[in-house]
Amino acid sequence: MLLIKDASQVVTVAGPPGPRRGRQMDQLEIISGGSVLVANGKVAEVGREVSEPRGARVLNLRGKALLMPGFVDSHTHAVFAGTREEEYDLRCRGSSYQEIARRGGGILSSVRRVRDASLEALCDYVRPHLLTLLQHGTTTAEVKSGYGLTT
Repeated sequence: MLLIKDASQVVTVAGPPGPRRGRQMDQLEIISGGSVLVANGKVAEVGREVSEPRGARVLNLRGKALLMPGFVDSHTHAVFAGTREEEYDLRCRGSSYQEIARRGGGILSSVRRVRDASLEALCDYVRPHLLTLLQHGTTTAEVKSGYGLTT
């Protein structure tokens, strides 16, 4: 058993279980100073006052929020090699996408970098990005490359 206690907030969905769409996604319950008891791999109790069974592993979340269920990112491009912040800056300064592409930037530069990177380098690059998603409450991510590359 796991007791997660003293979260600054426990954010959970109100109402019937299952996926939420549209306005249903606005139906949240926020419990200040909340706790969660997990037994046999399932949430057994949620609230301000949750029983503390003898022998339960205790995780104190003082000052942190607990999101239940977690976020689902249905479209992320987490696997890439290098970034293109400089292109964003150029766009902000008035350069067109076509001008950036003529200078060797744009999506084709991303394709080249991904194709040139080793599998090990891509894995090393993606791990911290996925860990950041997890640390911010994303529990499920569909990862796309967007480049039509082979495995």
